[in-house]
Amino acid sequence: MPDRGLSASRPLRLATPAQVAAIAVAWAAALAAFGWFAPGFAVDSAVWVAGGLMLALITMTAVPLRLMAVVALVVAQFAGGLVTAPRMLPHLILTGVAGMQAWLAVRLLERFGARRPRFDRLADVGWLFVAGCAIAGGVGGIAAAVVERFALGDPFLHGWRDWWLPQATGMLVVTPLIVRMAHEPEWHAVRIRRTAEAILLGASLLAASTYIFQAVSPKVPLSVGLLPFLVWAALRFGVAGISAASLLTWMVASYAAFLHAGPFIALGATLPERLAWTHLYVAVTGGLVLAVSAAIAERQAVSARLELSVEELRRAYLRVQAIIASAPDMIGAVDNAFRISAFNPAWSAAFEHLCGRPPSIGLDMRALLGELGTPWALAALDGWTHALAGERLSARRGPEVLGQPREMLVEFSPIRDDDGRMLGAVQILRDVTDERRRQEAEAQARRLESVGQLAGGIAHDFNNIITGILAYASLLEQSLDAGDERVADVREIERAAGRAAELTGQLLAYARRQLVEPRVLDPNAQVEEAERLLRRLVGEALTFRVDLAPGIWPVRIDPASLEQVLVNLAINARDAMPGGGTLRMTTANVSLVADDLPQPASGPGDYVRIDVSDTGHGIASDHIGHVFEPFFTTKDVGKGTGLGLASVFGILQQFGGAIAVESVVGDGTTFHVYLPRVRAA
Repeated sequence: MPDRGLSASRPLRLATPAQVAAIAVAWAAALAAFGWFAPGFAVDSAVWVAGGLMLALITMTAVPLRLMAVVALVVAQFAGGLVTAPRMLPHLILTGVAGMQAWLAVRLLERFGARRPRFDRLADVGWLFVAGCAIAGGVGGIAAAVVERFALGDPFLHGWRDWWLPQATGMLVVTPLIVRMAHEPEWHAVRIRRTAEAILLGASLLAASTYIFQAVSPKVPLSVGLLPFLVWAALRFGVAGISAASLLTWMVASYAAFLHAGPFIALGATLPERLAWTHLYVAVTGGLVLAVSAAIAERQAVSARLELSVEELRRAYLRVQAIIASAPDMIGAVDNAFRISAFNPAWSAAFEHLCGRPPSIGLDMRALLGELGTPWALAALDGWTHALAGERLSARRGPEVLGQPREMLVEFSPIRDDDGRMLGAVQILRDVTDERRRQEAEAQARRLESVGQLAGGIAHDFNNIITGILAYASLLEQSLDAGDERVADVREIERAAGRAAELTGQLLAYARRQLVEPRVLDPNAQVEEAERLLRRLVGEALTFRVDLAPGIWPVRIDPASLEQVLVNLAINARDAMPGGGTLRMTTANVSLVADDLPQPASGPGDYVRIDVSDTGHGIASDHIGHVFEPFFTTKDVGKGTGLGLASVFGILQQFGGAIAVESVVGDGTTFHVYLPRVRAA
């Protein structure tokens, strides 16, 4: 398969010192064997591949090891070429020139082109031709021509031509082949179909090139017949494929020139001339197809990155859509023309409830809201208009605007791009009913706490005064004779002081200043124990039912305090049903989350709930928020102190519990008592 363009994201594989040494030894052995079996041909061709091989290995070698790589390859080139070299000193110098040429090519490529070229971009191939073939190869050709002129007596131009053309062709053919084969993982995986296609291509190219360069009459245009095979290699196997095909063509054409065959014999009478035309043919055809292949690979890389970017954008869009869809807030947006552009399910449900129809993308909101004309529609129209004008608005909309028993925080904001251009506006509606209720409950709890501290201080001082009154009344009673009529007056003083002491006790209970002895107990057993007392308190005119759930969790509380809570709630229920009714007391295990917590519960978790319900006249909604305040009562004057529920609130708060109330006027009231569960040690 061709390079799909994703290779730029993978680092270039670097050659290790062991690999460089192994390649150098193999190269020396190959040169020696080649020179032994084809000495005449080897004289002219021994260094053709060297320039491309050295350039590829130096490119793939880490900077600190490059000098070692150059020396190893120069030594290998020298040792392998001794079989065919006519004179040792010129051969040594020319081998060094090849190493210098490769070093210069790498420096130029990295200075002006890519840091480590992969030759899968048109720019890499272009810089390979300019920096490697033209400049480094030209400089190497000059050096080699000078050596051959003085050492072998060859003409300067012939020496330069015979060096530069094969070296430049070697760089164009061999360097991309080695780099791409080392870098592309497809070349290291054995795949049946890919291998079969590669074998078919190689066999077809070998047969066609053999026919064109050796078995036909010498006609230059016939050499164009190899282009389809080169294009096949480029399209199916990428840069490495075209490089390998060009190398195979080069070998066959060069051997044909050595045998005095092929289409170029009419252009050159001598072997160097025929080889020069062969190098030029391979460099032009292979180089052009290589450039096309690199351009295709680069285009594929751009397309792949674009596809990846589009896919990432699609995934990001889906993530944003999922986040918006899962948001509890109601989110809707319009474009600059006031048409709906986006919304989440919560906003869609609210829109359908208020407008009587589901929303749709492209719906004209201005026309719809103007047509409805309701208070909330006009308010929304005003908010959208200001947001599209670049303003941010935030307001609370109550039931009188929304037409439903909820309170909403409505926000309108403009939508802008990174350059500040207006794209539309967004509306966010947040249901703040429960939040407002929690805030009110927290404020109520803080207010009751403050009142409790004040009441506790007053009750403590007042209790000291009552203690003195009772003590002096007792002394006065003891100083009077049994038949003295003033004894009755003293006893009235004592009874009044006793009632005052009971009031201070309730105040101290509310302020959590009474001495208590909490212990772990069974709430069901405590309710059963208090049931007889409660039945006497409520009287026979009421129906008293107790429903205790099995398996109730244990709680930690002072038994007398829990009994006082039950007594106060039972008395309140009795007073709410002067004409008779039903008082019901139940228990249950419950688990509360943060949103379900009544004030002043200690936190989310497991609780035992004791419900005390009546079928009385109920409590008005405007009184619900005040029932736990000290001295607040709905009873007639003289029939209540307003401390019963306040003391219940204080007791439960002292033990980490809480209390909540539900009531419907004319339908009764239910108080929910919550006590935190105690787990076994």
